[in-house]
Amino acid sequence: MQQIDNPQQNTPKTTDAPFQILGIKALAHLLSVLLHPIFTPTYCALFIVWVLPNVFGYFTSQQAVFVVRTIFLYTLLFPLFIVFLMRALDFIDSYDVTDRKQRILVFMPMAFLFTWTCTVLYREQLPDITTKMMYGATIALFLSMIVNIMVEKISIHAIGMGGAFAVVLFASGLSPYNIAWALMLVIFLTGAVGTARLILQAHQPREVYNGYMLGFLCMAVSLLVF
Repeated sequence: MQQIDNPQQNTPKTTDAPFQILGIKALAHLLSVLLHPIFTPTYCALFIVWVLPNVFGYFTSQQAVFVVRTIFLYTLLFPLFIVFLMRALDFIDSYDVTDRKQRILVFMPMAFLFTWTCTVLYREQLPDITTKMMYGATIALFLSMIVNIMVEKISIHAIGMGGAFAVVLFASGLSPYNIAWALMLVIFLTGAVGTARLILQAHQPREVYNGYMLGFLCMAVSLLVF
């Protein structure tokens, strides 16, 4: 007697798919927030004063504290306040700032604050890597603003991670510690952030790749040449 197949048994279960998609998008959004480029200078400052005791002395030395405090105030705290104020006044539609024209409103005060940070660090005659790192971040910010106006909505997340990779790579040659783990970690996070931006459909692949290249080159040139 011929067995009649039950259609329900052959139908793949798809009830979990929406939840899986939501979970992946939630993770992508979390990565985009935690590794937002506004945090990158502060992360890099904390990293270099930690792995370069031969340059800064101990972690709580006067130089180390001044570097971290200055970069935190002028590249993170003040910019966050400005963005919150712009959102409250409806100058921008969202904190993601997806519109290219609205990005300019955010870039301009940040460019001033980054330039001011470079000036403060230079006047204090701090270790070269500190000033060079901020030079690279500032140059990348100005170039990203130009690219955003004239060419495309380049990925600022990718620019930040490209610059962070250059900082870790450069610091690995100066540190008395074996920080190969940091290189592997930053490579993983760089790829994860780019993937997250693509999952969230915030950018095209070209915009992410160009961001990586711009961020890395600006930081590498600054660290090696200036």
